[in-house]
Amino acid sequence: MYFIYSYSNSLDKNFQDKTFRQMALAAMKIWSKFGSNENGCKILLSQLRSYSEYNPPYDMEYTDGYDTPELWWSTCRQPKNYIQKLALKLLAITPHQAACERAFSILNWMTGKRRTRYLYNFNINTISTYL
Repeated sequence: MYFIYSYSNSLDKNFQDKTFRQMALAAMKIWSKFGSNENGCKILLSQLRSYSEYNPPYDMEYTDGYDTPELWWSTCRQPKNYIQKLALKLLAITPHQAACERAFSILNWMTGKRRTRYLYNFNINTISTYL
């Protein structure tokens, strides 16, 4: 969510409106999956609106090279700060490609050096158990 602060001045109004609506609906859906009720989602939506209008506490500048998204969000303080909690939870997700890399590794078995050694031992059922 911190990226909107940097780029929103350069985007046209129609794009901003569509993007904000999609982002707000996605944020409320995620927030409700964290166990929030309807009132909590309304508070989150209100905070998203304040954020999009650069109202305090979201009016602080983000300084590239010095700030981190976690640091910036941790300094945005207000009561029932759902947007901050959501942003910090989303930033804590570690992206990875383990499943994809595992599949390519197994496919390499069929085309690599192992293929010549295990050609007769592999069948499709054996390979699918590794996926």
